[in-house]
Amino acid sequence: MIVAIHQPNLFPWLGFFDKMARADLFILLDHVQFTRRGYQNRVQLKGPQGLQWLTVPVKSKGLYQQLTCDVEINGEAGDWRQAHLKTLERLYRGAPGYAELIPAVADLYHSPQTRLVDLTIPAIEWIKSRLEIDTPIRLASDLPVAGTRSAFDRLE
Repeated sequence: MIVAIHQPNLFPWLGFFDKMARADLFILLDHVQFTRRGYQNRVQLKGPQGLQWLTVPVKSKGLYQQLTCDVEINGEAGDWRQAHLKTLERLYRGAPGYAELIPAVADLYHSPQTRLVDLTIPAIEWIKSRLEIDTPIRLASDLPVAGTRSAFDRLE
């Protein structure tokens, strides 16, 4: 059995899904320390003016050791959801498939979320389904394993 593991990122790159498609089981590593300024709560998009970041604001003050599964979205950070959707529209409105896909993306943004994984995991599942990847996904926090970033106990 091939098992692939990766942290849940905001709208991951194609290689993330290629790794998933090649595996028999894909584990979202959600019980490790959150990486500030990483890709768990932000994504870099390419537009006509170059690269641009979309960042989900998270509560981080004094929470430097928090686990990914515990990271809360900062609800006091303004209307970042609408700003993300406007940015996506501005960058990709004329792209093939935009009109078909944007309603589902908007649904992801408008669903109630308090934790970051409440947005990233459904987004990963949605993209996975659009790519017709049938690899099952499990959360590391649901598995009886312990270890560090580079070493895990064997699953039996």
